[in-house]
Amino acid sequence: MYRTILVFGFLLCGFFSHSQKTGDTKIVVEVRDTANLRNRVKWAFVELDFIVKDLPGDTLKTYPREYLNDAYLIANAVINTTQVVITGLWSTRKVGLWSVSTAPKNWKEVAYYKGCVEWRVLSVVAETIGKEITYGR
Repeated sequence: MYRTILVFGFLLCGFFSHSQKTGDTKIVVEVRDTANLRNRVKWAFVELDFIVKDLPGDTLKTYPREYLNDAYLIANAVINTTQVVITGLWSTRKVGLWSVSTAPKNWKEVAYYKGCVEWRVLSVVAETIGKEITYGR
């Protein structure tokens, strides 16, 4: 009986250690097949209507994408040998005097909380890249 409870407890600890916690800002995708990883990450962004900046190196960054009325999201992906770390920034468009809107300012880091739309968009990108996903700050 004690062994069963002990094994069940270890399984629960393993399950909850990889779950999302309020305040998480990084989605880490472990990738086994690293062939054309940069192109696969770029394609995952393009499938969600992001426009990817073509920068050299191991980091991909997108242009601001409008995802709700007057809300914008910029996604970043840092590609290591077998990992892709996805983060993001969000902002809203400001409405000035006489209802004239201006460019988004005051960008904030995307962090997980229940019902966060920005986090769901980044999660879809992560699930498109791979299935072994962990979260961090």
